[in-house]
Amino acid sequence: KEKEKGDENQQEENKDIKDKKEEKKNSDENNAKCLMIEKTEISKLDKIEIKVSNPTVDKAGGLSFSYSSYLIETSSLNLQVKRKFADFQWLYNILKSQFVNCIVPPFFKKKDKLDKITQRVYFIQRFLNGITTHPILKNSKIFYDFISIKDDKEFTKKKNEYNKLQ
Repeated sequence: KEKEKGDENQQEENKDIKDKKEEKKNSDENNAKCLMIEKTEISKLDKIEIKVSNPTVDKAGGLSFSYSSYLIETSSLNLQVKRKFADFQWLYNILKSQFVNCIVPPFFKKKDKLDKITQRVYFIQRFLNGITTHPILKNSKIFYDFISIKDDKEFTKKKNEYNKLQ
């Protein structure tokens, strides 16, 4: 009888261990979803290089309001999008808020008044390439959408979705 009782106890312990492993697996999957990590084309690449170029100053709807925009090229993925300076600031802020345990590459503030637009291009490119070297940030859905969604309206819609998650 003692042997049977011992076997039953061992089976219960094994079941508890198995249940705990399953809970941890589910928890890890939920954490990944929470962090918006996804298998994308980026996940398959060891090295991604982003080039920022063609800075332009555009007028918004004929008003006196103007904004800077930049071309982002991700040659290894054959992606090309145009983003406003404010979009880069948004990306920095959303990554900082969504990935609090990650070190997000530094981004300068617009008030830093860089002398030349070429300096701005350099810092933006350095910021984006810094993200590509981070194993979590580079695989985030936020970053992938940032470098891949071409249509401005669709990108704005995505930004609004991410902002609601904050």
